[in-house]
Amino acid sequence: MFEVENVLRSSGMTLEKTLSIKDDHAVLQVQRGDTGSFILRLYRRMIPAYQVLERYGAEGFPMVYRTYEEEGFFVVEEELMEGTSLKDYLSERGCVSERRAVEIALQVCDALTSLHKRGFIHRDIKPEHVLLMEGNQICLLDLDGSMTIRPEKMQDTQLIGTVVYAAPEQFGLTRSDARSDVYAMGILLNELLTGVHPTVKQYRKGRLSAVIETCTKINPDDRYQTAEELADVLGDPTKYADPAPSLIRRNRLMKLAAASAAATVILAGAGGMAVNDAAEVSSKYPEATPPVKAEGEPPAMEGEWLQLYKYEWMEDYSHVHRDGGQGARYYTEDGTLVDGTYDVYCDPQVGVVKRWLPESGGWDIVSQDCDAGATGYIYAEKGGKKYAIDVLVLTESMSAYTSLPTQVDFTQGYLQSRRISGQGDTYGIDCTYRRDEVVTLYLAAAMGMDVLEVACSSPMVSIEPVEPYGLWHGPVYKLTFENPKGGDTWFTVKSNMNPLTFYMNEELPSGQ
Repeated sequence: MFEVENVLRSSGMTLEKTLSIKDDHAVLQVQRGDTGSFILRLYRRMIPAYQVLERYGAEGFPMVYRTYEEEGFFVVEEELMEGTSLKDYLSERGCVSERRAVEIALQVCDALTSLHKRGFIHRDIKPEHVLLMEGNQICLLDLDGSMTIRPEKMQDTQLIGTVVYAAPEQFGLTRSDARSDVYAMGILLNELLTGVHPTVKQYRKGRLSAVIETCTKINPDDRYQTAEELADVLGDPTKYADPAPSLIRRNRLMKLAAASAAATVILAGAGGMAVNDAAEVSSKYPEATPPVKAEGEPPAMEGEWLQLYKYEWMEDYSHVHRDGGQGARYYTEDGTLVDGTYDVYCDPQVGVVKRWLPESGGWDIVSQDCDAGATGYIYAEKGGKKYAIDVLVLTESMSAYTSLPTQVDFTQGYLQSRRISGQGDTYGIDCTYRRDEVVTLYLAAAMGMDVLEVACSSPMVSIEPVEPYGLWHGPVYKLTFENPKGGDTWFTVKSNMNPLTFYMNEELPSGQ
């Protein structure tokens, strides 16, 4: 148990109701001033999924107003949703009809799809966490057990989830992924139809029994591979009889365009950052979807537009930097390189497409006079097909390095701030570490920035100035990170320039 009064007092909040309080977290209903009531979540550990929802939101989840650190807690201010939990609903009714069960399951699948495309899995799907609201709508709650989707890891670093709903891999056998949430969906669907867990009573009627059976296979490879695929099957009763996993259907993906995480590119800055080498393009890109229309959009955006991709990077936005020209390779959805035979251009607020660079296989884009935070599109057209990709203009006044930077080669050791693999739409710097080692990084001010002030509230981080700067042209700070307890975590370094978020992923010893 822990005290929450200091957090409430320092933030000017009044406690209305205590919803849950345990050793490691508390959930409260509070009010601040004349504003309406909202949910306050306090945790002893960081939960990056809430940070992503704060920035981008996700379909089927409450709005996250703010996340921050206060009094040693990770704090989440969340929208208060009115409704009845599915647990209470089933306690009163016992079970629901197949039609109603499918309606609820489809909405939960859509919420999970939105979360998965943000780079996270829920890992704790159960009736208590499904809220039934007016208009037969649902809301998915509680990301306490959420985890980033990181297929390169062999197993989970934290074993979290409710035992009777958790997939076998959540107990350390292998790494959890989207199929772990599919497993829980099978349990949930069974409870909707019977009122109880399948260990008490299995639903044996009709074709939905085969769907439940597939969801709850022990081997993740034998389940539906995504929540989208499960939703596609549930949405078409003729497919219930074929429980074998199949390819994600395009028609459902197009319906989920607003929630889809379309792949984008990262454009290297003018400081000599090299364009990624050409490589075989994966055929497993997400489905292409039309870009969201924006105010002031050129007439060329009318009609159907497909998504541009950059090899390896699966992002919602392309980065362009204001510090000069940059270049990057683009690919169509079928892996075709967008070369000089395409007509490529972009919205003026994000830059100017100068030319095709045959020596690097990329396009030269200049965003030097653009405003940081400006958004728009890069377009490509050929043979009647039109492609587009979202663009976000960034600037980096403070950069991070793995070694002391030098003016001789200021790209050496440079850590690109980008969308983190498995972190949804969160931008930051991805690092790995071992719990028995101290990680040393360096923070450096950009050219012309004579003053750099930095701070970090994480107890795992210490920062000290480097004097003299060595071969660098401005202020440099040495950052050391140590986390003997292990586990994936993150921290943010704030400055009088730009903040930098670091995602520290524990590297497990070989064989674990």
